[in-house]
Amino acid sequence: MKRFLLATLVFLAACSEPSTDSAPTAGAGAPANATPVADAAHNSRNSLDWPGTYAGTVPCADCKGIRTTIRLQADGNFTRELLYLGKSNVPVRDAGMFTWNDAGSIITLASENGEPQQYQVGENRLFHLDRSGNRIAGELADRYVLEKAPGP
Repeated sequence: MKRFLLATLVFLAACSEPSTDSAPTAGAGAPANATPVADAAHNSRNSLDWPGTYAGTVPCADCKGIRTTIRLQADGNFTRELLYLGKSNVPVRDAGMFTWNDAGSIITLASENGEPQQYQVGENRLFHLDRSGNRIAGELADRYVLEKAPGP
């Protein structure tokens, strides 16, 4: 039984992939099994199908939640609708232009009605960022995500 176990361990060690701890990451001259490096040319702006309508209900300090709907257009325009649940049946609407950060991952909505808001653009999601431009953390973090609506 000991010989069988020893033979199995030797076999598994011989078949395992070599360690890439000291190997360069993927790129010119890197081994085929090297860890791929993110391509700086690909980002949310140019790699994702981001135009569309995003919706969700974000937490509210003095109401049941804020039903938020944002429509992003490929030309850089946006429309936004905020419905304060339990306070009003009339949504607050605004529109304006949005801009991308240099990395192409975060948009800033600038409207005539209020202060700019930032969102990190993910695959079919917008992550509402805090005033410092960081993702919101804590127990309610997952409530600050707007999901993209299916369709054209």
